[in-house]
Amino acid sequence: MTERYPWYDLVEGDELEQGDIIEGCPISVAAETETADGRWKRQWEEPDLIVLSQSCDLVKGREKVSEVLMAAVWKQSELSGHLATIKGLEDARCGNLPGVHLLATSDFAGRRPKRVLVKVIGE
Repeated sequence: MTERYPWYDLVEGDELEQGDIIEGCPISVAAETETADGRWKRQWEEPDLIVLSQSCDLVKGREKVSEVLMAAVWKQSELSGHLATIKGLEDARCGNLPGVHLLATSDFAGRRPKRVLVKVIGE
């Protein structure tokens, strides 16, 4: 049996903390476009995201930021190219791929894959 990391836990509620992973978070990825019938349509995606903003800036009632900085998270099964290889995962683990970070494994059976990658947007 592997020892559980004390900082991994499933949470519920509306309080965000740095490191929280939000699965299937709806975000708008493109500006609205007008359809043929004159209606406006917005394109949405539901990626998994991780909170990068500091927890102290997100405390309810004492918020210091108006927007939360987040980054995309991918399951190992979703990777392609170099990142889908053992060498690519090792490069990420060793910090050889700027903006790409390999997260430690979790032990929540059925909730999250064993390995996930974070890509910091804009890098």
